[in-house]
Amino acid sequence: MQRWVVDKEYVLDITPQDYENMLRIVEAEAGGEDRTGKLLVANVIINRVNNEAFPDSVTEVIFQQT
Repeated sequence: MQRWVVDKEYVLDITPQDYENMLRIVEAEAGGEDRTGKLLVANVIINRVNNEAFPDSVTEVIFQQT
């Protein structure tokens, strides 16, 4: 599992597949943006993983059908 430290008190454990999917979607959505733009895309995904209204994994959030 890849470990992302979002702030001093919060850690998100994700699988290698989640990590790969996160990299791919950030590049697809914000490849032409600066670091801040890419972080904003990743932050939306992380917020959704932590929200009960959305799936519980990065990969499930990315591929969720609306």
